[in-house]
Amino acid sequence: MRRLYILSLLIVVLCTSWVQSETVYEDEAEEAYRQGDFVRAIELYEQFPSDSNQGFRTYTSYFNLGQAYSQVGNWGRAILNYHRALLLAPRDADIIDRIATVRAIRPDGYAPETGILEQIGQVTTFFATWELEFFAMIIWSITWWVGLRFWLNPTKRKRLLVVGLIFITTAMLILTVSRLYIEAYRPLAIVTEAKIEVLSGAGLDYFPMFSLSTGAEVRIVARNGIWAKISLPDGREGWVRINTITAV
Repeated sequence: MRRLYILSLLIVVLCTSWVQSETVYEDEAEEAYRQGDFVRAIELYEQFPSDSNQGFRTYTSYFNLGQAYSQVGNWGRAILNYHRALLLAPRDADIIDRIATVRAIRPDGYAPETGILEQIGQVTTFFATWELEFFAMIIWSITWWVGLRFWLNPTKRKRLLVVGLIFITTAMLILTVSRLYIEAYRPLAIVTEAKIEVLSGAGLDYFPMFSLSTGAEVRIVARNGIWAKISLPDGREGWVRINTITAV
Protein backbone atom coordinates (compact mmCIF):
# COMPACT_ATOMS: atom_id res chain seq x y z
CA MET A 1 0.00 0.00 0.00
CA ARG A 2 2.83 2.34 0.89
CA ARG A 3 4.59 1.63 -2.43
CA LEU A 4 1.38 2.41 -4.32
CA TYR A 5 1.03 5.71 -2.46
CA ILE A 6 4.65 6.69 -3.22
CA LEU A 7 4.23 5.74 -6.89
CA SER A 8 1.01 7.79 -7.18
CA LEU A 9 2.69 10.76 -5.53
CA LEU A 10 5.65 10.48 -7.91
CA ILE A 11 3.36 10.43 -10.94
CA VAL A 12 1.52 13.54 -9.72
CA VAL A 13 4.80 15.40 -9.15
CA LEU A 14 6.13 14.44 -12.59
CA CYS A 15 2.90 15.46 -14.34
CA THR A 16 2.82 18.77 -12.47
CA SER A 17 6.43 19.50 -13.39
CA TRP A 18 5.75 18.61 -17.05
CA VAL A 19 2.75 20.96 -17.27
CA GLN A 20 4.65 23.78 -15.53
CA SER A 21 7.65 23.39 -17.87
CA GLU A 22 5.37 23.52 -20.92
CA THR A 23 3.60 26.59 -19.55
CA VAL A 24 6.92 28.39 -19.03
CA TYR A 25 8.08 27.32 -22.48
CA GLU A 26 4.96 28.67 -24.20
CA ASP A 27 5.12 31.86 -22.14
CA GLU A 28 8.67 32.45 -23.44
CA ALA A 29 7.37 32.21 -26.99
CA GLU A 30 4.58 34.68 -26.25
CA GLU A 31 7.06 37.08 -24.66
CA ALA A 32 9.28 36.95 -27.76
CA TYR A 33 6.17 37.66 -29.87
CA ARG A 34 5.21 40.68 -27.74
CA GLN A 35 8.73 42.06 -28.05
CA GLY A 36 8.58 41.83 -31.84
CA ASP A 37 11.21 39.10 -32.14
CA PHE A 38 9.08 37.13 -34.60
CA VAL A 39 11.81 34.77 -35.78
CA ARG A 40 12.54 33.71 -32.20
CA ALA A 41 8.82 33.47 -31.44
CA ILE A 42 8.31 31.17 -34.42
CA GLU A 43 11.23 29.00 -33.33
CA LEU A 44 9.83 28.62 -29.82
CA TYR A 45 6.22 28.13 -30.88
CA GLU A 46 7.13 25.48 -33.45
CA GLN A 47 9.18 23.51 -30.93
CA PHE A 48 6.36 23.46 -28.37
CA PRO A 49 3.78 21.23 -30.10
CA SER A 50 6.42 18.79 -31.33
CA ASP A 51 7.66 18.39 -27.76
CA SER A 52 4.22 18.03 -26.14
CA ASN A 53 2.25 16.24 -28.88
CA GLN A 54 -0.77 18.05 -27.49
CA GLY A 55 -0.74 21.39 -29.30
CA PHE A 56 -1.10 24.74 -27.60
CA ARG A 57 -3.19 25.41 -24.53
CA THR A 58 -5.25 28.21 -26.09
CA TYR A 59 -6.13 29.55 -29.52
CA THR A 60 -4.08 32.69 -28.72
CA SER A 61 -0.81 30.84 -29.23
CA TYR A 62 -1.87 29.59 -32.67
CA PHE A 63 -3.07 33.09 -33.55
CA ASN A 64 0.20 34.68 -32.39
CA LEU A 65 2.18 32.11 -34.38
CA GLY A 66 0.09 32.96 -37.44
CA GLN A 67 0.74 36.65 -36.84
CA ALA A 68 4.47 36.01 -36.50
CA TYR A 69 4.53 34.14 -39.81
CA SER A 70 2.59 37.00 -41.41
CA GLN A 71 5.24 39.43 -40.22
CA VAL A 72 7.97 37.45 -41.99
CA GLY A 73 5.85 36.98 -45.14
CA ASN A 74 5.19 33.24 -44.84
CA TRP A 75 1.52 33.19 -45.85
CA GLY A 76 1.22 29.42 -45.92
CA ARG A 77 2.26 28.92 -42.32
CA ALA A 78 0.29 32.02 -41.33
CA ILE A 79 -3.07 30.81 -42.63
CA LEU A 80 -2.33 27.28 -41.35
CA ASN A 81 -2.09 28.55 -37.79
CA TYR A 82 -5.03 30.92 -38.19
CA HIS A 83 -7.14 27.90 -39.16
CA ARG A 84 -5.85 25.96 -36.16
CA ALA A 85 -6.79 28.88 -33.93
CA LEU A 86 -10.22 28.98 -35.56
CA LEU A 87 -10.85 25.35 -34.61
CA LEU A 88 -10.55 26.38 -30.95
CA ALA A 89 -12.32 29.73 -31.27
CA PRO A 90 -14.64 29.52 -34.30
CA ARG A 91 -16.43 32.80 -33.55
CA ASP A 92 -13.37 34.99 -33.02
CA ALA A 93 -13.65 37.98 -35.37
CA ASP A 94 -9.90 38.71 -35.43
CA ILE A 95 -9.07 35.19 -36.64
CA ILE A 96 -11.76 35.28 -39.31
CA ASP A 97 -10.53 38.69 -40.47
CA ARG A 98 -6.90 37.54 -40.71
CA ILE A 99 -7.87 34.47 -42.75
CA ALA A 100 -9.83 36.70 -45.13
CA THR A 101 -6.84 39.06 -45.41
CA VAL A 102 -4.40 36.29 -46.34
CA ARG A 103 -6.88 34.88 -48.86
CA ALA A 104 -7.14 38.30 -50.48
CA ILE A 105 -3.41 38.87 -50.88
CA ARG A 106 -2.44 35.37 -52.03
CA PRO A 107 -1.48 35.19 -55.73
CA ASP A 108 -3.89 32.28 -56.41
CA GLY A 109 -6.83 34.01 -54.75
CA TYR A 110 -9.58 32.05 -53.01
CA ALA A 111 -12.75 30.31 -54.17
CA PRO A 112 -15.45 28.97 -51.82
CA GLU A 113 -15.91 25.21 -51.64
CA THR A 114 -18.65 23.81 -53.87
CA GLY A 115 -18.90 20.21 -52.63
CA ILE A 116 -22.17 19.25 -50.95
CA LEU A 117 -20.50 17.92 -47.80
CA GLU A 118 -18.23 20.94 -47.59
CA GLN A 119 -21.18 23.31 -47.98
CA ILE A 120 -23.07 21.46 -45.24
CA GLY A 121 -19.94 21.71 -43.11
CA GLN A 122 -19.77 25.46 -43.73
CA VAL A 123 -23.14 25.80 -41.99
CA THR A 124 -21.53 24.52 -38.78
CA THR A 125 -18.38 26.66 -38.82
CA PHE A 126 -19.92 28.91 -36.17
CA PHE A 127 -19.41 26.07 -33.68
CA ALA A 128 -16.44 23.99 -32.58
CA THR A 129 -16.69 20.26 -33.22
CA TRP A 130 -17.12 19.44 -29.55
CA GLU A 131 -19.94 21.99 -29.32
CA LEU A 132 -21.79 20.32 -32.20
CA GLU A 133 -21.39 16.91 -30.57
CA PHE A 134 -22.61 18.30 -27.24
CA PHE A 135 -25.68 20.00 -28.75
CA ALA A 136 -26.52 16.88 -30.78
CA MET A 137 -26.35 14.74 -27.64
CA ILE A 138 -28.58 17.16 -25.69
CA ILE A 139 -31.18 17.41 -28.46
CA TRP A 140 -31.13 13.62 -28.95
CA SER A 141 -31.71 13.08 -25.22
CA ILE A 142 -34.56 15.60 -25.10
CA THR A 143 -36.22 13.98 -28.11
CA TRP A 144 -36.08 10.54 -26.50
CA TRP A 145 -37.43 11.90 -23.21
CA VAL A 146 -40.33 13.72 -24.88
CA GLY A 147 -41.00 10.70 -27.11
CA LEU A 148 -41.21 8.45 -24.05
CA ARG A 149 -43.64 10.85 -22.35
CA PHE A 150 -45.76 10.90 -25.52
CA TRP A 151 -45.77 7.09 -25.69
CA LEU A 152 -46.99 6.90 -22.08
CA ASN A 153 -49.55 9.66 -22.48
CA PRO A 154 -50.23 10.51 -26.15
CA THR A 155 -51.86 13.86 -26.93
CA LYS A 156 -52.10 15.98 -30.07
CA ARG A 157 -49.96 18.71 -28.55
CA LYS A 158 -47.22 16.27 -27.63
CA ARG A 159 -47.41 14.70 -31.09
CA LEU A 160 -46.60 18.03 -32.73
CA LEU A 161 -43.75 18.56 -30.26
CA VAL A 162 -42.31 15.11 -30.97
CA VAL A 163 -42.48 15.66 -34.74
CA GLY A 164 -40.73 19.02 -34.39
CA LEU A 165 -38.02 17.56 -32.17
CA ILE A 166 -37.47 14.65 -34.56
CA PHE A 167 -36.99 17.12 -37.42
CA ILE A 168 -34.53 19.23 -35.40
CA THR A 169 -32.64 16.13 -34.19
CA THR A 170 -32.35 14.75 -37.72
CA ALA A 171 -31.02 18.06 -39.04
CA MET A 172 -28.55 18.33 -36.15
CA LEU A 173 -27.31 14.78 -36.69
CA ILE A 174 -26.82 15.40 -40.42
CA LEU A 175 -24.79 18.53 -39.70
CA THR A 176 -22.71 16.85 -37.00
CA VAL A 177 -22.01 13.66 -38.96
CA SER A 178 -21.11 15.67 -42.08
CA ARG A 179 -18.67 17.77 -40.07
CA LEU A 180 -17.06 14.71 -38.48
CA TYR A 181 -16.84 12.93 -41.84
CA ILE A 182 -15.13 15.90 -43.50
CA GLU A 183 -12.63 16.27 -40.67
CA ALA A 184 -11.81 12.54 -40.74
CA TYR A 185 -11.85 11.73 -44.46
CA ARG A 186 -11.47 15.09 -46.24
CA PRO A 187 -9.31 17.11 -43.84
CA LEU A 188 -8.35 20.65 -44.69
CA ALA A 189 -4.67 21.17 -45.53
CA ILE A 190 -2.55 24.15 -46.48
CA VAL A 191 0.21 24.36 -49.07
CA THR A 192 3.26 25.35 -47.03
CA GLU A 193 5.88 25.36 -49.80
CA ALA A 194 6.48 28.45 -51.93
CA LYS A 195 5.11 26.75 -55.05
CA ILE A 196 4.20 23.16 -55.91
CA GLU A 197 3.23 21.25 -59.03
CA VAL A 198 0.06 19.19 -58.89
CA LEU A 199 0.53 15.95 -60.84
CA SER A 200 -1.94 13.65 -62.57
CA GLY A 201 -0.83 10.67 -60.48
CA ALA A 202 1.14 9.59 -57.44
CA GLY A 203 4.66 9.71 -58.85
CA LEU A 204 7.16 11.83 -60.73
CA ASP A 205 6.40 9.92 -63.93
CA TYR A 206 3.01 11.65 -64.16
CA PHE A 207 2.61 15.00 -65.87
CA PRO A 208 1.97 18.30 -64.05
CA MET A 209 -1.54 19.70 -64.47
CA PHE A 210 -1.34 22.99 -62.61
CA SER A 211 0.61 24.68 -59.82
CA LEU A 212 -0.32 26.08 -56.43
CA SER A 213 1.41 28.74 -54.35
CA THR A 214 1.86 28.86 -50.60
CA GLY A 215 -1.30 29.32 -48.58
CA ALA A 216 -3.59 27.44 -50.96
CA GLU A 217 -6.36 25.64 -49.08
CA VAL A 218 -7.03 22.07 -50.22
CA ARG A 219 -8.71 18.88 -49.04
CA ILE A 220 -6.80 15.62 -48.64
CA VAL A 221 -8.95 12.90 -50.22
CA ALA A 222 -6.46 10.01 -50.53
CA ARG A 223 -2.92 8.98 -49.60
CA ASN A 224 -0.38 6.75 -51.31
CA GLY A 225 2.97 6.54 -49.56
CA ILE A 226 4.67 9.92 -49.77
CA TRP A 227 1.91 11.24 -52.03
CA ALA A 228 -1.45 12.78 -51.25
CA LYS A 229 -4.40 13.31 -53.55
CA ILE A 230 -5.88 16.76 -53.04
CA SER A 231 -9.13 18.39 -54.05
CA LEU A 232 -9.51 22.12 -54.64
CA PRO A 233 -12.65 24.17 -53.95
CA ASP A 234 -13.30 24.48 -57.70
CA GLY A 235 -13.34 20.68 -58.11
CA ARG A 236 -9.83 20.17 -59.55
CA GLU A 237 -7.92 17.20 -58.18
CA GLY A 238 -4.35 15.97 -58.38
CA TRP A 239 -1.41 14.49 -56.51
CA VAL A 240 1.32 16.25 -54.53
CA ARG A 241 4.11 15.19 -52.22
CA ILE A 242 2.62 14.95 -48.77
CA ASN A 243 5.44 16.98 -47.21
CA THR A 244 4.49 20.04 -49.30
CA ILE A 245 1.16 20.40 -47.50
CA THR A 246 0.25 20.46 -43.82
CA ALA A 247 -3.07 19.30 -42.40
CA VAL A 248 -4.89 21.77 -40.19
